[in-house]
Amino acid sequence: MKKNEGFVVVLSLVVATVLALLLSVFWGSIVSERRNVERSYRSLQALNLAEAGVEKAVWELNNDFSSAIAGDDKKITIEGVGECMYTTTISGDEAIIQASGYSPGIAIPGHVTRKVEVIADSHKLSLFDYLLFADSGPIVLNDSYVDSYNSTLGSYEDQAVNKDEASGYTYANSGALVGTNSADPNSIQLDDSSMIFGEVVLSANAELVQPATPASFDYSYDGISVSGNNVFRIDNPGTYWVGSISVSGNGVLEINAPVTIYVAGDVRVNDLDITGNGEIRIATGCTAEFYVEGNMKVAGNGMVNQNEDPSALRIYGTQNTSNIMIQGNAAFCGVVYAPWAHVQIKGAKDEESAVLYGAVVANSIDIGPHGKIHYDEALQNNSDFSPSWASRYEVTYWEEK
Repeated sequence: MKKNEGFVVVLSLVVATVLALLLSVFWGSIVSERRNVERSYRSLQALNLAEAGVEKAVWELNNDFSSAIAGDDKKITIEGVGECMYTTTISGDEAIIQASGYSPGIAIPGHVTRKVEVIADSHKLSLFDYLLFADSGPIVLNDSYVDSYNSTLGSYEDQAVNKDEASGYTYANSGALVGTNSADPNSIQLDDSSMIFGEVVLSANAELVQPATPASFDYSYDGISVSGNNVFRIDNPGTYWVGSISVSGNGVLEINAPVTIYVAGDVRVNDLDITGNGEIRIATGCTAEFYVEGNMKVAGNGMVNQNEDPSALRIYGTQNTSNIMIQGNAAFCGVVYAPWAHVQIKGAKDEESAVLYGAVVANSIDIGPHGKIHYDEALQNNSDFSPSWASRYEVTYWEEK
């Protein structure tokens, strides 16, 4: 009997041991499986975080170029999920984006990391496919007309050989596009004596990019102020930082080289004398880009572009630019790109004509009375002179590292 009892005890111990071993193996399998599931989940989460960094970098390239090219590593943190570090390097027309996603472990030690490298290629945008374009509008024409010509074929005057009997206007071509992102028909307003020789486009859905100001400068001036009979000459090509610009009297700011000028404040030409003789003069064979951080008023002789090519004079207004006025007795030959500004073009006096050769992109535009606005068809689909920030980046290569 005792032998049987001993056998039962031994058998029970063996069974218990086997069960314990089986339970241990089963529990270990559960723990291992849980870790595998956790690792897989965290790995996917880390990859999603890395891809979020890539998407943010591409967005910056297309919408905040200055921030995108800053060069510093940037971080996105999502509480309870993880974080992403990413950096963007510009190389020619390519942007190389490197992003790492980190997802902290709970059931596993440390954290899971996934890294990706992306190449985004840029294609330049043509900023001036419209003669007049307003983001929200309105565009107002008061006793004014708009038409088109082609500067590569000669002067506007030589091409203006067509007569519209109804309005009495003599015009060149009917290739002027006037557009707005607004769907409101009242966003483009013409009085009875105004005429558009071209097309009107509502709800254009045009994406207006933000101008990126220069990152470095070759020359710096606290301010440039020219008055009396003085002449201030800029003879060296390069990039200039200027606190403000003021020209009055018979003063001349003479630009004799290809330059980019960033103005931290306002630009004022004949500010107090709308018929003044002061001028900013761009010499033949030279180009001038103005990045204006403040507001701008150009009156009197204003800005004289001796090239007779609108693309040789380019004015870019930043988000801080709310008003640009071109009011004078001399024609303006150039392009204006200021998506957040109200742009007004008018003659020195109400009875005088305001003349512009080129194109204007703004938030709203007011022309006239007696405006004569001529679109240079050579600007259309022309990205040759577009700055680097006027680009759209698209991902063309993706690799996990």
